[in-house]
Amino acid sequence: MARMRWFEALMIGTAQVVALVPGVSRSGSTISASRILKFDRQSAAIFSFLMSMPITAAAIVLKVPEVIREGGYNLPLIVGVLSAGISSWLAISVLLKFVSRHSYGVFALYRVVLGVVVLAIIYLRG
Repeated sequence: MARMRWFEALMIGTAQVVALVPGVSRSGSTISASRILKFDRQSAAIFSFLMSMPITAAAIVLKVPEVIREGGYNLPLIVGVLSAGISSWLAISVLLKFVSRHSYGVFALYRVVLGVVVLAIIYLRG
């Protein structure tokens, strides 16, 4: 990531727009753009996660006051926030360790298989 220039960051950021298409992963689109720009797997994943931080922070700033107004601080809210934070940290940690040693091929295969299954279900219902 040390060699990343502003234009590359802009291209990767622009790739997030693709995630507006239903079923397209934001992290998948940004990681794919990073890989196309020749960044290594781990740097691509790290940058993608870093790019999610501003929108996550904005959601917190906008939604926390609303949640507090509606229900106040309560144990289920606190437990939910803590468990979401811990599970997110764990998922990111595991993914970064995985991609440092393996390709993204398994994720691509999963998306293709899932897409075929969804299309088959739609066709059979149809």
